[in-house]
This record gives sequence, C-alpha cells and structure tokens, in this order.
Amino acid sequence: TLPSVVGEGEGLAVIVGVGSLAQIPLKEWLRVGSFFGVLFGLLLGCVLASCAFCSARSRCSPRVACCKLAKTVGICAVVYPWLVIAALGKRHYPTSVQSLNATTGELLWRWEAPTWNWYCAAGDEEGWFTRS
Repeated sequence: TLPSVVGEGEGLAVIVGVGSLAQIPLKEWLRVGSFFGVLFGLLLGCVLASCAFCSARSRCSPRVACCKLAKTVGICAVVYPWLVIAALGKRHYPTSVQSLNATTGELLWRWEAPTWNWYCAAGDEEGWFTRS
C-alpha cells in the first residue's frame, strides 16, 4: 500500500493502509491441489493394479500391505487438496487506515476496517481463469 501525504508546511500527515495482503484465489488453490490429486490418483491406480495382480496370483486377503496402501493413497487423494488449503491458506485479513504526523511519526488517528474473512481480495476470483 502506498502512503499519501496531506497538509501544508508543519501540518503534514502521512495516511497509510496497514494490513496483510490477500493470497491467490481459492480457485487457484483448488487447481494446484487437483494436480496433486491426479498424481495421487495415478499412484492409487498403480497400487490397485498391483494389488489385483497379487490377489489373482496368490489369493491374498484385503489385509495385505498393498491393499492397505491403496486405501491410504485413496484417502490422501481426496483429503490432500483441502489439507493444503487449510494449512497454507490464510483466511482472516484485519486492516486499518492510519494517519501519522509526517515530522514526529505520532499517530493522529486510526480507523479499523472490518476483518475480511476469505482467502483472496474481493473481486479476485471473478474471471480468474481468463486472466491467468
């Protein structure tokens, strides 16, 4: 955020917005997460194919390690994108506008904006795929 300087002579004040910037839109998080979901899906397919081959040759039970691995990979493929969003995606963005004396840095006034509770800034998600 770029500050603005207002006033004349000794009465100069700097007005600046203070707060963290929003992240990329949720749609992009899901697009990146779905890429890794596809990788997990391919791994799951390979594990299931080897499990089917194993059971056809030796009549293994569902308790065989490859079948357990297939279940684990399947669960990860579904849960992984949402875990990434929950772990890395910040969702609360408090912000304020402050006015400071340009000479002394003393706080003149401060306005607290309502906290923005979403992953990206308002309007960022509209047309995201056509812009990116």
